Amino acid sequence: MYEAYWKRVGEIFAEDPGMVAHTERVLALARHIAREMAIPEREQRIVELSALLHDVGIVAAQRKYGSREGKYQHLEGPPVARKILEGMGEEREIAERVLFIVGHHHDFSAIDGMDFQILVEADLLVNAKEGTVSREDFAVLVDRVFITPVGKRLAREFLDA
Repeated sequence: MYEAYWKRVGEIFAEDPGMVAHTERVLALARHIAREMAIPEREQRIVELSALLHDVGIVAAQRKYGSREGKYQHLEGPPVARKILEGMGEEREIAERVLFIVGHHHDFSAIDGMDFQILVEADLLVNAKEGTVSREDFAVLVDRVFITPVGKRLAREFLDA
């Protein structure tokens, strides 16, 4: 599933295979949370596409601004993701929702639905496991940002390990 999307993600991250691995982990975790939450199939697709494409702006941000910072990803990610989604013939409403999430996934105040919430929780969990977020900062984020029972449980397991 999503083979054509993976091909495009692989091309974008060709020089940074760690980003492909990160994306795989975020997708697997987002899919797990969404399935345990039993969200509707359409919303599940949005979660999965958002997970696949959430960081596609990193390469353009690094090239253009010399930074991978979230605010630059938010600027550069949606145009890259739009080309991919349109090229795949994705339904317009689904594509627009994915683009919103990709363009705001570091802005936790913009979370406006379970699809977005699940992507943020999965990304934060993976970032914590990869060490790009300190345990202390992650613990604060769990208290402030996590709302799904599944995400909270997985976060607590990680923090208690």
